[in-house]
Amino acid sequence: DRMNAIRALKGTPNMAKIKDAAIASPSSDIRSLAVNTLDAKEDAELLRDLALNDSSSAVRALALRKEASVSLAKALVTTDESFWVVSQALSIIAKEEPEAAINYADTLTQSYYKPLISKITEIYANTSDPKYLDFFEAHVDEVSIYGFFGFVNQYSKLCRSVDDYSEIIETAEVMKAVAMDNSSNYFKKYSATNFIKNLSGDLQSKQEQGELSDYIDKLEEMMREIISSSTDQRLKSSFKAYNQP
Repeated sequence: DRMNAIRALKGTPNMAKIKDAAIASPSSDIRSLAVNTLDAKEDAELLRDLALNDSSSAVRALALRKEASVSLAKALVTTDESFWVVSQALSIIAKEEPEAAINYADTLTQSYYKPLISKITEIYANTSDPKYLDFFEAHVDEVSIYGFFGFVNQYSKLCRSVDDYSEIIETAEVMKAVAMDNSSNYFKKYSATNFIKNLSGDLQSKQEQGELSDYIDKLEEMMREIISSSTDQRLKSSFKAYNQP
């Protein structure tokens, strides 16, 4: 009933009358709803206090997202015990200070960081620095089915921004292994195969006077090898142009 009351009063003058009580509620769900009613400017001090001190990581993360200041994000990114809060802090820092976000990501990878893999890959994907391809390669088998699509998108974004074509081929080999791994499900196999197909398409669009032909041929051969060896008819159908013995 209290949650419904907050929802009903949000955006009305009467919300101010219950704001303090809602923020002081012992229920983290009530406090979370209350945070969503606060104004980033008018309630900046209260949001900052909640982000730094609330016992609930959900409330801290919501307050940080609402307040959205880089200084507050920096205060929490390496100190908060919640990966949820740290991830939100990285998002805020990356938006305003990309280089700082990279430095924080590098620091975080020096200790346990597995729950932050998806957020760190987002940051690394924007660097265009081939050295971060190793990070993706190291974690390609650790990403869940649900997170794999986003992971592949970020991996592809970084790979396609790299000018060293030998690095592109090495990355394609990594994804070929995923596509040909019998333990991978259809979704992972499809995503990995499509990754290679898109790389080939990119190089074809950049090609002038055939100087990229060898790289394109290697990618095309990988596609043929994946499809010809696959027993999954859905995969064969999806890439039927490469379905050759």
